[in-house]
Amino acid sequence: GSEKETKRFSKEDRDVAIYMARTYETQKKYRQALSRYKEVLEMEPSNYVVMNNVSSMLIYLGSYEEAIRYAQKAVNDRKDYDPPLINIGIGYGQLGKYSESESYFLKALRIVQANQYALLNIGLLYEKQGAFDKANQYFVKLSEAGDAQGYLGLARLAEKQRRVADAIRFYKTAVSMENIDPQISNTVNDRLMQLTK
Repeated sequence: GSEKETKRFSKEDRDVAIYMARTYETQKKYRQALSRYKEVLEMEPSNYVVMNNVSSMLIYLGSYEEAIRYAQKAVNDRKDYDPPLINIGIGYGQLGKYSESESYFLKALRIVQANQYALLNIGLLYEKQGAFDKANQYFVKLSEAGDAQGYLGLARLAEKQRRVADAIRFYKTAVSMENIDPQISNTVNDRLMQLTK
């Protein structure tokens, strides 16, 4: 048969689809990014990195069960690849399945102990559950890794425990860090204004 009958993909097709997907993702156009990543998966059905990207887009879009399924496929293909473990943890956390969520974050941290995304998400999970001591542990590790989110977590915990001076100190440290997101910086400055009234 002619080439039009069988679906054939070139490396260029794949590269363009990945480029478009990443572009849409940075623009926060998650639906478009998702469809491009799925195009790549049609070309490379066992690409575990792209499977995980699909999972991430589904999380942004609030399709947590489907996100978990794609991330699980990625884990099945590559046991030592930690990003999908974090996505599974986020998915379960969003579905209110906290113990499953926790176990996946811990699995990811066994693979990469200083995985900042895993540290942040397990800290947030414990914070959401009111387990402040556990949350504190992970936010400390995150702040030691130079991540502003660690200090923000510590500041929120301090606020919730009415330790205002500590909260102010943590917020000031976060806002003084290089590479802090301007949006986060604005939020922090608002909190500091409230706390120093």
